[in-house]
Amino acid sequence: MLIELFQIARNLTGQGIETGLVHEDFGMPGLTSLPTLKAVLNEDGEIFRLMPVTKDEVPGLWTLKSGKKRYFPAVRLQLVPPLPIQAELLAKKSMDIQEVRDLLELAKRTSARNFESDITNSDTNSRSRIRNWQHNEDAETLVYIQGFAKAFDKFCESPQIAALNLLMGVERTLHSPCDEKMLVTLASLLAGTRIQLCFDFKPANDFAFTIYSSRVSRVVLECLVTEKVDPAEKKKIANAMTSMCALTGLNAEPLNTPFPEWSAPPIINKPLPPFAKFSEAACNFRYQRAGSEAFSIGLETARVLVAALKVITDKPQGHNWRALRNGKFDKQRERQDVLIVYPTLRTEELPLVNLFAKEEQAQDDGTKQFQDQARPVIEALSRIVSVDQVPDYIIILLIRQISSGQIQLAYSANPGRVEFVKAVDAWSGSADNLPPNLRVPLIMRAKVDQTSKKSVTLKQANKTVRWVKPKLLFPEEISRLLSHQWIRSGAETSTVEAPAVGQILDLFLRKPGVWQDIAASLLEVTLTRASVLLTHAGHVLHRDDPITLVNWSAFSLKSKAWPDYALSQTLSLIGSLLYAMNSNVKNYVEESAYQVGRLLAMMDELHKCYCIAVRDGDVPNSLIGNGLLGRAADSPAQALAELSERSRIYMGWAKSVDVTDFGEKAKKKNIAIYSARKVLRLAAPLCEQLHATGSLDTEMSTVQKAHLFLGYLAPILGQEDGREIPSEAATDTADATTTTN
Repeated sequence: MLIELFQIARNLTGQGIETGLVHEDFGMPGLTSLPTLKAVLNEDGEIFRLMPVTKDEVPGLWTLKSGKKRYFPAVRLQLVPPLPIQAELLAKKSMDIQEVRDLLELAKRTSARNFESDITNSDTNSRSRIRNWQHNEDAETLVYIQGFAKAFDKFCESPQIAALNLLMGVERTLHSPCDEKMLVTLASLLAGTRIQLCFDFKPANDFAFTIYSSRVSRVVLECLVTEKVDPAEKKKIANAMTSMCALTGLNAEPLNTPFPEWSAPPIINKPLPPFAKFSEAACNFRYQRAGSEAFSIGLETARVLVAALKVITDKPQGHNWRALRNGKFDKQRERQDVLIVYPTLRTEELPLVNLFAKEEQAQDDGTKQFQDQARPVIEALSRIVSVDQVPDYIIILLIRQISSGQIQLAYSANPGRVEFVKAVDAWSGSADNLPPNLRVPLIMRAKVDQTSKKSVTLKQANKTVRWVKPKLLFPEEISRLLSHQWIRSGAETSTVEAPAVGQILDLFLRKPGVWQDIAASLLEVTLTRASVLLTHAGHVLHRDDPITLVNWSAFSLKSKAWPDYALSQTLSLIGSLLYAMNSNVKNYVEESAYQVGRLLAMMDELHKCYCIAVRDGDVPNSLIGNGLLGRAADSPAQALAELSERSRIYMGWAKSVDVTDFGEKAKKKNIAIYSARKVLRLAAPLCEQLHATGSLDTEMSTVQKAHLFLGYLAPILGQEDGREIPSEAATDTADATTTTN
């Protein structure tokens, strides 16, 4: 990852972008599962308020490291000994203020309670460093920082005094309004549960001051970088100046300490160095080299690399970085990586990174689709005129935390600007590689939930079903989609490992020499994991009424895995993968595999029409086309031979039946008869075409199986657009536009 960061750092410098400062002892406090509060000190070292740390405050938190696991002003502590109270009390998820006050009185009466933390009994701590700092440009801020250090000295003059000050702080806090979560945290603190405090400071003459401002952070960093070094250390550094930096090739002061740290909340919360050779990793004991010993780099170069990384990820997500789900799960929770998409040319803040992942919303409607994101990017990048000797490419990095102490570069690519535009344009074009009339009925769950605030009922769902065209997927959606294996007739899923994110990104970026092979591999994975869903979804839709969709709604709502949206995404992915393999919709709809799928769908429709007209709507659980779908993929000729035998009775009925009763009661039967006749007219030439084809004797390839499913799921009598069923006087021409599947 150092080489890639070096590229970014050089380009930032070339563009005149200020990267700021970093230091190996400056970072963010490790966000932990422990309860966290902000403790505000006055100049006398007294806590006059304890407050929760809000999400908006988290990016501004900072800490100084002083020895192993010692941080300031973020302190992990507990009051000892613990209070003699029942465990059930602390297990409560809500408390009232009187219960907390009772605990406070008990804590006051408990003798010899201590404030137990490394910061109180550490001989070498950050406060001693702060006292020696000098800063000529912003002396006022430094005075406040040093005043805070003095106030903290008073607060923790001894473990007993610190404990007493903490109890007094809790008492003052209880005089202000506290929500239930805050009361529970205060109770945990009083009882002796380990928590984290982030200390702040309010000087007497400036109540707007906070040590977690960007101004204070800058002063702290500048003081750290220019800290005075004792003469012995200076001599040691001077002797080491002959070391060569492996990245710059210049003699420089070597990095003899761990790398400066970096974090990207909320994906990577714990500050970690971009190059660690984690000393606790077993593989590094083999070489007896860990940390900075494993790679010779200049101290200033190391700081510049981390500063370049920070200048990108310190901005809000959606600029040049964002979270990217990778389809891997840890205790049922999907992991996330940090995706950086950095253009080496001026792009006026084009959100290139948002081409890789969809905005986080529960509903498809209202969010920007891929084409909406891609259009301005393609137009802007296409207008740029390349200049000789100027970098003209996109740096794409995927950073992953692989252990509690180490991150690694999981993926990197450097596509040129022109190649990147072509890749994005090609992915946008793959949206049209599905049959034009292919639609999927989606249940608008979010809409129902927001209006009724109740669970979705079948009656409500039927009113919120819309036939929609499958939407083009973002690369992240592919990882999430393929991390599930559909089982039990498409009603449930089991979690499986998704394909590597790097493969998906190589496909999206059309990496030369590999992207078509990746498309073939992903198509096979897609059909393997989703064939059960595709088969059963076709079964339900072909049995159902295309207007009421009672069976489809019941099937979709019964499952917790949202099979309707999964079906739409799967079909979209199949279309994109076929496009990457040069299988265009204009060609594959004329091929035999697609036509076999259409014929099976026609026989399902004919079977259903027969049951509606002859059996008074008693449609069986298995239609003849769906029952032969799997066999058609293995042996198309045998499947069609069996289909011909089993469909004789239904075809004979459709040829001979006549409409004689136009009463209201016979409306549904007459519509079924019209539909059956239409199916016969469509199926006859199709059967002749397939009979003349000589490619039905072998097992279908993966691409042909995809064509088979698309042909089976595409409507055969018209497009699902919400139009009403024709009346009893409708002609065969009107039947052709009937909303049916």
